Amino acid sequence: MPTKRIKYPTVVLDTEQLGFHYDTIQCPTCGLVQKARIIDTKPRPTYLHECKACKWIIEGDEWNSVVPV
Repeated sequence: MPTKRIKYPTVVLDTEQLGFHYDTIQCPTCGLVQKARIIDTKPRPTYLHECKACKWIIEGDEWNSVVPV
């Protein structure tokens, strides 16, 4: 007897409805210090930012927080 594939509804988060906070980071490629938004997702926050100067996509493993002077 053949099995049937069941399609489950896909849930896409609306990131504009989630909480967020800001951090000051330095781009690992060009060194520009800039303000980046951290989205408060569960189970961990989302660290994803596009550099304003070189357009490099900065992810969590490249996230370099700096103290603004």
